[in-house]
Amino acid sequence: MIHFCFRVKRDEFCFEYPHLCQKPNNLTEFCKKHAYICEFGTSNLVIPKLDYYANDSANEAYDVLREIYFHHIIEDGAQYWSWAKPFSSRASSKMKTTFVYDYDRYFYVTCYSSNLHMYGSEEVETSNSDEYVGIDKSLYSLLIKDRDDQTFIPWTVPRIILSIYSPFVPNYPFLEGVILEKNHDYFVNIRFEEEHLLESPYETNCTDYEDLWNKNNKTGPRSQEMCKEWCLWNYHKSCEDCEKKLTMVEKPIRICSIHDDCITDANSKNILNDCQRNCKVSCK
Repeated sequence: MIHFCFRVKRDEFCFEYPHLCQKPNNLTEFCKKHAYICEFGTSNLVIPKLDYYANDSANEAYDVLREIYFHHIIEDGAQYWSWAKPFSSRASSKMKTTFVYDYDRYFYVTCYSSNLHMYGSEEVETSNSDEYVGIDKSLYSLLIKDRDDQTFIPWTVPRIILSIYSPFVPNYPFLEGVILEKNHDYFVNIRFEEEHLLESPYETNCTDYEDLWNKNNKTGPRSQEMCKEWCLWNYHKSCEDCEKKLTMVEKPIRICSIHDDCITDANSKNILNDCQRNCKVSCK
């Protein structure tokens, strides 16, 4: 599974919320320091008021940014506020849109993933390969476009985050991904290895999540990692109108803070512990 993440574009934010943007103070100095933002001209250039070459409306700007993800990005579409989905040479490959919360900056980013099947009833995309046939064994060829001048945070250059991992496992790209540099071609070589374990009564005592998923009418988690996340998600259901513990979501929702009332009783904690104990290592 291939996974790319992007932030909100500056132009769209400032177009929709002009009162939270302004022309940079000391424009000449700003453009010397951040030439990539000024390269398309400065006559209409405005930046968010984040107390950096601009007035300080940072709290309101970040609040609005969160509201964009909680409400507008679903209504308007992720590609309006963020970047378009990467172009794939495989017409059959569907890029799913998910959202991941950046705990360092306290807002979501938009992510596009190919062959993502953490839950749901869709089958995994497969490719037949034979090392003795042909010389082109590429699985994906992707074209990604973004622009440095569209950075929402002026003192940072926008970068695309790439992750490659199992279709069934949630991924936190800020820790597990790789930042890609612009104007580079990346060739990723992958060697596939598969380890098969045995279920009880053997010592490995694993769970065949794919078999379990099929028996449950193609519903439920498809990996040990996703199984544990669902246990935690159910445990925190008492946190109304906010979300905890899901790494990747299909619809952004407010992240629970330490002030949210999420008190659970001892029985709920026992249920959580039992649930997670049943999330055994995957057989393959």
